[in-house]
Amino acid sequence: MPMVQRIMGVLDIIAGLWILLMNYDVGLPKIGAMLAGYLIIKGIIFRESIMSYIDIAVAVYVFFAILAGFNTVLAWVCMIYLVQKGIVSFF
Repeated sequence: MPMVQRIMGVLDIIAGLWILLMNYDVGLPKIGAMLAGYLIIKGIIFRESIMSYIDIAVAVYVFFAILAGFNTVLAWVCMIYLVQKGIVSFF
């Protein structure tokens, strides 16, 4: 398995968990914005996959949520999506 795939998987897990932390006002929004930027860049680079478009949608949600506030259900959905995608990238 390529090392890059593992690194992106770990970053997906971190991004998902950070969304959950920001939802409960524990995580720093600047780090959340950087992780959302990572998701957008990754989504643009790998745009052949539908998963990349979902990554971009999650990142856009994070940017809006940082400005306007988090919806707990959407935050959990985004977190679960990113964490499970990160875990699957190791197999």
